[in-house]
Amino acid sequence: MTARRIVVIGAASATCRAVVDRLARSAEDLDLTLCDVRPDLVELWARRLPVGRVTVRHLDLRDRRNLLSVIDGAALVVLGAGPYPHTAGYVRTACIEARVAYLDFADDAVSTQSALTLDPKAREAGVPLFIGCGASPGLNSMLVVDATRELDSVDRIDMCWMVGDEHADAGPTAHEILAHVDGPATDSPSDTRPESPHPAAITMPRRYPETGHVHIVGRPDPWRQDGPSRPASAPAIPEIKVLTRAEAPDHASRPLRLSLLARVTGSRDGKPAVVTRRTPASNAQSHSLRSEASLTATSCSAFIMLALDQGCGQAGVLAPEDWADPEAFYTALERAGADPAEIVESVI
Repeated sequence: MTARRIVVIGAASATCRAVVDRLARSAEDLDLTLCDVRPDLVELWARRLPVGRVTVRHLDLRDRRNLLSVIDGAALVVLGAGPYPHTAGYVRTACIEARVAYLDFADDAVSTQSALTLDPKAREAGVPLFIGCGASPGLNSMLVVDATRELDSVDRIDMCWMVGDEHADAGPTAHEILAHVDGPATDSPSDTRPESPHPAAITMPRRYPETGHVHIVGRPDPWRQDGPSRPASAPAIPEIKVLTRAEAPDHASRPLRLSLLARVTGSRDGKPAVVTRRTPASNAQSHSLRSEASLTATSCSAFIMLALDQGCGQAGVLAPEDWADPEAFYTALERAGADPAEIVESVI
């Protein structure tokens, strides 16, 4: 079996470490080139990975010659170094030039819109740029696609994420997500708004152009009663049960709570219909739902394996809903270590 080489950029981050760990355990035919501006931080934990399958390299994205040299001949380049509006441009354009497939788990509108401007060049070069391959967008987008398959037409898409704010060490991703709560509720018809804080409102109308309404809300659990993240900042979708601070006064001792939900409104057999998909409630024994980094890493690992198996023959800028099949993605999640009971459930 010929090994396929994956280049991971930003490998020192917690999420990238989790992605690499899942790939190393789940796919024995991969060689991993782990790159970071601080390779010493990568070498500390890379020693426990399989010998002979891992190479650690220094990489400064501003050194284009070195960047092109590192990614040359790779099967896939995974960008985990942020912030994406500052880093993705270097790597995406280099991948187009080198004709190497690209994947990221970006969750911001600026990076998403910047990627879409590269679609003509990527198509001309025959290169796929897989964007938003994390939890939300990513797994959340797969829930939408899964739900739409039960409908004849789609009129409205609601997407929701919930993340706990009770852990002081939740990390920068948690704070970036929380900032989304304080932005305007993402309410996007087909004319996407540049100021939208969530990229799915930009990409979903490409997949479902008949949809007149894409609504995305996010919230912390429990609600903060002071500061900018107050209850009025984003309405909750009723299907997700959350606890208030009064119900859980000792919230610092509670496990991190995560949940993703997609609700699609349309018609079936000529009658109005609503289909809902969500991730199960997290708990201390969860694998992919025990932390934000874990949820993102498990989802990203599944998208990586799916891209290698099925997606790298495509071209252009591709959001998850553009190319990934939900059932194949759920299978890839299991390969990445997710328990089947953690992946998706329907709401009747």
